[in-house]
Amino acid sequence: MKIIQLTTTTAALILGLSLVLGDSAESKRDIPAVPVEIGHPPLMSPHAAPIALHDNRLFVVNTPSDTVDVIDTESREIVARVSVGIDPVSVAIRPDGMEVWISNHVSDSVSVIDNDSESPLYLQVIATIQEFDQETKATRFDEPVGIAFADNEKWERICVLKIFQITVFL
Repeated sequence: MKIIQLTTTTAALILGLSLVLGDSAESKRDIPAVPVEIGHPPLMSPHAAPIALHDNRLFVVNTPSDTVDVIDTESREIVARVSVGIDPVSVAIRPDGMEVWISNHVSDSVSVIDNDSESPLYLQVIATIQEFDQETKATRFDEPVGIAFADNEKWERICVLKIFQITVFL
């Protein structure tokens, strides 16, 4: 018997696909039994919410390749692979669905992906949030893990979560 060790991201991708695609044999045939090595080795970063579903698009952090894979749930194909910061660990959809926010654990940043299908920048990074302290030459929010939006019509408050630290953008 061979034991295969999967990264958290790969396990989340398989779980997400099985939830969206169901348990049929046909849905399992496209999932590789052994993950393909790409990018850098996994850094054992915490994964708060590595997958998110919006309409017929499944957004999955692909930590080893520093990307977010966008999967069409109807065709079951990757429709985009968006380069983000180093070691993406979580994904959150803005309440109105127009943006996808990604926590990049090692690069101490948050990537914002355009999710407006009418936009010329659809499924591209439109902003990177990373704040530096000029005095210490260090980032002000270190190793973000998760993102949460206020549950209201204005989504005015955005929280970037880290273990024992919350940064709120107003």
